[in-house]
Amino acid sequence: MKYNKLLIASSLLLAGMASSCSDSWDDHYDSASYPAGEGSLWEALSDNDNLSNFRAVMTATGFQAQLESSQVYTVFAPVNSSFTDARRDSVIALYEAQKKLVKDKYNDAIVEFVQNHIKLYNYSVSAVSYDSLEMLNGKHIPVTATTFAGHNFVGTQTHTKNGTLYVLDAMAVYEPNVYEFLSRDADFDSVSHYIEEFSIDRFVASKSVPGEIIDGRQHYLDSVTVFENQILYGWLDADLNDEDSLYWMVPPTNEMWAEQIPVLEQYYQYDETVQGRDSMMYNWPRLSLLWGTAFSQTVNANFNIQDSVLSTNGVPFRWRKSYWGSYDLSYYQYYRPYDEGGVFDGTTEIPCSNGRILKPSVWNFDPYQTYIRKSTAECENLSSLDSVKTQTTLTLSRVSVPVENPFYKDISNHAFAVVSPKGSVNAEAVFQLYNILSNVKYDIDVIVVPPMAEDTTYKALPTKFKAELHYHNAKGSDVRTLTMVKPTTVWTTTGTQVDTIRVGSNVTIPTCSYRLSEAQVKLKLTVTPTANEENQGKFTRTLRVDKIVFTPHQGE
Repeated sequence: MKYNKLLIASSLLLAGMASSCSDSWDDHYDSASYPAGEGSLWEALSDNDNLSNFRAVMTATGFQAQLESSQVYTVFAPVNSSFTDARRDSVIALYEAQKKLVKDKYNDAIVEFVQNHIKLYNYSVSAVSYDSLEMLNGKHIPVTATTFAGHNFVGTQTHTKNGTLYVLDAMAVYEPNVYEFLSRDADFDSVSHYIEEFSIDRFVASKSVPGEIIDGRQHYLDSVTVFENQILYGWLDADLNDEDSLYWMVPPTNEMWAEQIPVLEQYYQYDETVQGRDSMMYNWPRLSLLWGTAFSQTVNANFNIQDSVLSTNGVPFRWRKSYWGSYDLSYYQYYRPYDEGGVFDGTTEIPCSNGRILKPSVWNFDPYQTYIRKSTAECENLSSLDSVKTQTTLTLSRVSVPVENPFYKDISNHAFAVVSPKGSVNAEAVFQLYNILSNVKYDIDVIVVPPMAEDTTYKALPTKFKAELHYHNAKGSDVRTLTMVKPTTVWTTTGTQVDTIRVGSNVTIPTCSYRLSEAQVKLKLTVTPTANEENQGKFTRTLRVDKIVFTPHQGE
């Protein structure tokens, strides 16, 4: 909601405790019959003195007009002995305090009390064993032939020309959903305030009532807006405000937020030339902390969550290759979540209207299972190629490995790139890596393919190459090489197998390129055998490269 929520149920309870009203319903209930289908809901409420407090709230919040209109409703009204004078005054005071600050659709008094007791259209409980009613606020409240929200009906239902009135022996307590609960628990102030920064009301012209066109612009008699939040709908892929879905969330407490954000900020240090740098350096650390903390019950059936739970930011096994570059990578999927150190270990479950909050006592989310991830350049793809040295190197060619080739299963995507010289001077190609985080230690591997992967008739000759790393410094200038990647180091392949050659270990890049369209981290590979070495049959001067992988280095 646009307004920072107050816990209306608690305020009403405290107000009720201060009230001196203790008379029972039996002392006041006048069971006067109301002719079926005659009069309005408002008239039915007005005829019952024991609903005067409920009626007063309807008047104060402007709902009297709706209960007198032709629109049909089902109303569940609590009696005065439960909904006391003090509780009535508390709701009205809450409405008055917020009405100049927020629209009625976000006013807590309306959402949490008025709309929590009114359903659109007519409804009869006479033949119901158990049902769930969608109220005006979107909440789903259980009903039986004798109860609503667990409270008993008093007397019989009253039918009017615009709906049905039921009398309750107690008010229906408002149950917040997962999104709403975040703003109700002071321990979640940090995450709640951050998410709330992205809440908007989006105007929907198709649902609005058009009026006159003035100065060439369409004006509307009734403007309809819908609530949207980019974090929930986009980045978390979990509409935690949706009453028709079931979610769990493990949100960080204020203490965890304060501890984790400075750690994450070091991973998102963009160079000074990057457009939108300040916004990205603010948002990515906070979003990274939230990614993987929401779970859909639709995806995670109760019977299997003891073994594994997939967050809304995770992807099913069949899509992992396209998302993460390998079927072996299972980011945002957590195994044995309730075991010691698991993401649900040490959490306290808090029921919500559309799921539950799992309040953590310890932050058990592993950054290497969430936001610190591998980056892979599949060298046969054009998007991975930055350039070739045209004076000495042929245009990069892509070779697909046939299924009958003995190296078919050993090569990623069953394809690789061929870097070949034009003449006697060595060939050179530059490949680019995306989404590299700053201040993360990476191990850098170049996976090289033997000649026979291209053609089984080729000789099993090794090759040699140098690797040179390029990145941006804080000022945006290109810097080449790091301690573990030196242009003087020559790496030699076997020529008989697919080789994984580590050209860098614990390499740290000082600037972040996450989500940038331009790659800032590049690896130049230069083939080094001489023409004479090739003529002698010692080496091939062609480099066949499958991929380049930057793997976050865990541990010391």
